[in-house]
Amino acid sequence: MDPSLFIQNMQTEKKEIHSLYALKAFCAIAVVLIHTDFYGKTYFIPLTRLAVPLFYMISGYFLFAHGAPSGAKLRRTLWHILGITVLSTLVYLAYNYANSWLFAHEHHRTVSYMRLFFPRDFWPMLLLANPYNGVLWYLTAYMQALLLLWLCVRFRLTDACIRLLPLFFAVTLLLGCYFPFEKLPLYVYRNFFTMAFPFLLLGAWVRRSEATLVRWSRGVLPVVLFVLLAAAEYVLLKAWGHLSYGDCMISTIYGALLFFVLCLSRPAAFRGTFWSYLGRYCSLNIYLYHILMMNFWRHFCTATGFHHPSQLLFPIVLALTILFSLFWAWINTKRAASH
Repeated sequence: MDPSLFIQNMQTEKKEIHSLYALKAFCAIAVVLIHTDFYGKTYFIPLTRLAVPLFYMISGYFLFAHGAPSGAKLRRTLWHILGITVLSTLVYLAYNYANSWLFAHEHHRTVSYMRLFFPRDFWPMLLLANPYNGVLWYLTAYMQALLLLWLCVRFRLTDACIRLLPLFFAVTLLLGCYFPFEKLPLYVYRNFFTMAFPFLLLGAWVRRSEATLVRWSRGVLPVVLFVLLAAAEYVLLKAWGHLSYGDCMISTIYGALLFFVLCLSRPAAFRGTFWSYLGRYCSLNIYLYHILMMNFWRHFCTATGFHHPSQLLFPIVLALTILFSLFWAWINTKRAASH
């Protein structure tokens, strides 16, 4: 399973962009931080929320590497993601089943099995996320965004959709962090229409406007603007009580665009480093299976009576997941060499 989030090699005009591999490693680590605990975690929110948008942007950028993607290319990508989705869903379903059988009381097991296969909000989760583990929503949204992109390409609506990006992002913000009423269900503001499709298109737009954007990103001013915007928005949303209302902030859109373009302007950065290797071969598995590693670690602590400060959960889970992902990558390398 190649973790390039679904493009085999990050190459454009026969030149690998090593900095994007490192960026993917950062994104995978940020996702682990989102779901664990660490010292001062809330202050990292403006950075951790860049992770999923950047994954989608990378995919959109390479899908449009040579103009609008062909139907055949979109189908190949879709089938590839479907295979990954089926495998990861079966892994979590097997874990959920084993967890229910081992740890549920006898008289609760029938109820547990029903909840296992038909959890709360099963149908909307099945359509817009994944009912068996929340982290897998990314794959569902990606497949649906690809189907929507295929329709756009087929009916020549891609340019129109790119021009509508401000509207798409306005909807994303209004359904999430800037929703004026009670917080909406997670699958309403985190799905293919609010996250996957807009950021795929943003990656496509970056591909078309790369030269201009690279010139814009030079100097420290764009980074300073991001820091100021992220800090101001963080304070505003926290005071309003809406920091947890959604995954995307205004600074998320600007920051994802900025750091993506900064990586494009330095394609050889991190070449030959551990971070480049980690992003290229391990980032997808880190994203998909860190929840599994966290659950295994919690079972271990419960069984052994081992205790540690909750803020250390992040480095522990990250280390376990990286080791697991490196082992998986090593197996794939050996298997490829044998063929």
